[in-house]
Amino acid sequence: MWMSKIKKYLQELDRTPVLNAVFMISMICIVLVYAFAVINGVKEIVGYDNIDKVISVISSLATALTLVFLVYQHKVNDSKNYQITMVNEAKLVIDKMIEQINVLHAWNNGDISKLTVFLNRLSNHAMDLETLFNNVDDVALKKILLIRWQDMYFNHYENAVSSIDAIEMIKNNLDMSNPICVRDINRIEMNTSVKLRSDAKSYDYYKSFIDGVEEEGYFDFSKEIGFQIGFYFYFFDKKNIEKYLDGIVNVIDPKHKYPSLYAIVEASTR
Repeated sequence: MWMSKIKKYLQELDRTPVLNAVFMISMICIVLVYAFAVINGVKEIVGYDNIDKVISVISSLATALTLVFLVYQHKVNDSKNYQITMVNEAKLVIDKMIEQINVLHAWNNGDISKLTVFLNRLSNHAMDLETLFNNVDDVALKKILLIRWQDMYFNHYENAVSSIDAIEMIKNNLDMSNPICVRDINRIEMNTSVKLRSDAKSYDYYKSFIDGVEEEGYFDFSKEIGFQIGFYFYFFDKKNIEKYLDGIVNVIDPKHKYPSLYAIVEASTR
């Protein structure tokens, strides 16, 4: 029972050099006190003539226990080093995600190929992060990764993707000098406003406009930006997002929080 408690304490202990030294010295002192008490007790029981044999047995047992402890400690250290390596690699992946998000900030709904690059790279980084995250068992280290991910999501990702406007992007990637194209796009936009009785840029508004543009043959998002099911899973799937939010806020609904990007990605998966 007491051994399991010590084992648990060893796992939870912040093993800085100073704390580690203090802990080991304390343990040695405790062992010496108990050993002295045991030896004196044994002397009284077996007599002074047999005490050397008893001490020899105790020494052998102590050596064996020390070896077991060293093997255990080696495994603990190896596991800790592995966990730290996973966390450091995961931090680098999150930094790469932030780099891609910063690039999107300067995009300004321009060349759609740049949006494609953003979606593909962020999806790949998110997949790498999930692999690393799932290999981290240490509660404290996992919490550090969650904080880093939340910083990326709320302080970088949110601002960047909220500025995406599907309608503006479509217009910027069409030949708006062509009067027929201008007429058709204006008609689609007007029909969308009439249909929804509003010009608010909601998910339904963007979806209706995208549907109209695709029906007219001006755009095919599955060809323009590829099949973005990976991005949908890592950034729109509620269960996946909730895993990284770790219960700090209510579950985010990407469809309503990022309606334009959601409508674009959804169109690519049809």
